Amino acid sequence: MFNHSTKNLTRADKSKLQKEVNTNNQNAFDNLVLANLINNIVEHASKQSHISLFINTSESELQANSDPRLQELGYESD
Repeated sequence: MFNHSTKNLTRADKSKLQKEVNTNNQNAFDNLVLANLINNIVEHASKQSHISLFINTSESELQANSDPRLQELGYESD
C-alpha cells in the first residue's frame, strides 16, 4: 500500500515521507513505553499503599486484642 500510493512521488518526497513514518512509529513506541512505565509505577504505589494499610490495621488489631496478662508482664505491643 505504501509503495502503490507513493508511485508518483519523487525520491526526495518518498524519503521525507519514510522519515515521517519512522518518526511517527518512534513517537508511538515512546508513548507506549511511557504509558507502561507510568502504569507500573501506579501499580507499585497502590500495592505499597495496601501493604501499609494492612500493616497499620494489623498493628491496631493486635493492640486492641492483646491479652491483659501480657500487658501486666510488660509485653504490651507499642
